[in-house]
Amino acid sequence: MPVVQSRVTIPNAPRKGKLVRVLLKPGVYIQMYEAEARARGLLPPAEKKRPLVANKKRGVADNKAA
Repeated sequence: MPVVQSRVTIPNAPRKGKLVRVLLKPGVYIQMYEAEARARGLLPPAEKKRPLVANKKRGVADNKAA
């Protein structure tokens, strides 16, 4: 059994994003990054998130009798 003299830390490669499986033809899948698959047109464009709307609740009138 090998003996570990010292541990070497190898930095992880920078992540490019999420990996996805893409169907090329029936029974043939490839794995690639999501951004690359969208750039090649293999996945539909990402859905755009709607901007948050400020709270539209009316405030209490200052001059109204309680």
